[in-house]
Amino acid sequence: MINKLKSLFLIMSCAAFFVAAHEVAAQKASGADVAGMIEFYEWAFETDFSLAQKSQFRQFLEKDFRDDAATARKNTNTILETFAEIKQADAETRRETRRVFLETFLSDLKKKESSEADAKFLLGVYRAAHGGSDEFTALNAATGDVFDQRADKTTTAGGAANIYGKWTRSIGSGNVDYTGKTTYRSGETFTFEFMPDGTMNYLYDKDVLAITQCKIKETGRASGTIEISGDTLTMNLGALISVGSSTCDKKDNFRRTLTASTLIKKFTVKKLESLFRPDAPLILCFDGQKDEDCFEKSR
Repeated sequence: MINKLKSLFLIMSCAAFFVAAHEVAAQKASGADVAGMIEFYEWAFETDFSLAQKSQFRQFLEKDFRDDAATARKNTNTILETFAEIKQADAETRRETRRVFLETFLSDLKKKESSEADAKFLLGVYRAAHGGSDEFTALNAATGDVFDQRADKTTTAGGAANIYGKWTRSIGSGNVDYTGKTTYRSGETFTFEFMPDGTMNYLYDKDVLAITQCKIKETGRASGTIEISGDTLTMNLGALISVGSSTCDKKDNFRRTLTASTLIKKFTVKKLESLFRPDAPLILCFDGQKDEDCFEKSR
């Protein structure tokens, strides 16, 4: 395992900001991409990014995708797939992998610091976490790997690293595919999207064909910010824009603006374990919801 990870990281650290692997098509960075990359650098640097640093990192990654989407996708996937392997390794292997990676990567960053803004940014994050040092130092050599310390927070007890992305819950009628997932054709869909820069979007969609053959549609959209403390999520939502229409009754055609609101929820991120869902998707549950009432991660 050590030799395999070591060779992968040496390849990664010899490239520019991110490193290419196999070909995968993509047009832009998703919230999950940003969250995963931030989690990787937090692990590698043994630190936590501030909200400002997360926002700046997101801007760098989005710029990479705008400049060259194909290469950026290859680069991002290489790191995220390698990091997934690291998470499965024991603590000693992770420490050795970090050492090998940083000894080469920090040197590469220093060479590019004066000419590349992203290199300067990452080196600044590392220096801030390590007392201004440009060299590899193991902060947790005696107390264990930082990933071990975060393990419970990022799996069973919620945690910021796992909540980023898009989460959807649908109710209604539809078809079931081979994984057990239902695709809804008539019903309601509720979607939350949480970004690493502390922003969020909320979307409500209703599309129903009534017994009387009336087509009833309604959408609601709002944006806002989030604050995470342990397993508590605070959502500060701005005004909700709600639009409805009906082919049968004009009084159901409307456009409303609802006032801003704040929601405080206890949350848990976990895998859905069900005989009916062999794909075992990640789900986000609020305030002790039953699994069937939770939100499923769509990306």
